Amino acid sequence: TKEFSLQELDRYLTKIKKNTAPGKSGRRVDHIISLSTEQRTAIVKLLSIPNLTGLSYDNWTHELVNWIPKEEGNNDINKRRPLIYYEVMRKMWMGIRLHKVLQIWKNNGIIDKDNYAFLTRLSTTQPLMIKKLVLEHALHHEKSLTMIDVDFSKAYDSTEQFAKDLALRRLRFPEEALHAWQMYDD
Repeated sequence: TKEFSLQELDRYLTKIKKNTAPGKSGRRVDHIISLSTEQRTAIVKLLSIPNLTGLSYDNWTHELVNWIPKEEGNNDINKRRPLIYYEVMRKMWMGIRLHKVLQIWKNNGIIDKDNYAFLTRLSTTQPLMIKKLVLEHALHHEKSLTMIDVDFSKAYDSTEQFAKDLALRRLRFPEEALHAWQMYDD
């Protein structure tokens, strides 16, 4: 719970996807990237206020939802998925904080490389290849095989707040930071 630095913001801005749809304000990450050093320093100060005070910005709770077809040309309402557009300032704040927390977790062995949903730049290719090889081995050797797949695709979107709180506490998340992470969890 300390002030962000300009270097942290700039590091985040080099990694984030550009030219994405904006939130309600219409601001894009590309707008922030194009600002001068002085203006980005002001952005850092604004992003640091929730860290330092525990207070949040009202407009960070605004989310736009766009329901797009899962299959091109299929307009069935049951065959749509939501795209949620968050305010760019909120995305930057969460992104910088998430990077810091993940580094602490990785450095202290709290989270490992098999947690693909959390870790950037890791692929699910290796576990999928292992599964494929197991299936091919069973087929080649004419062995019976039973596999169970668990679909966690909705797990992170539908987790109850108490469960997130328990999970973060188990991962030794600092007590003073729990409130900040849950500010926008309505």
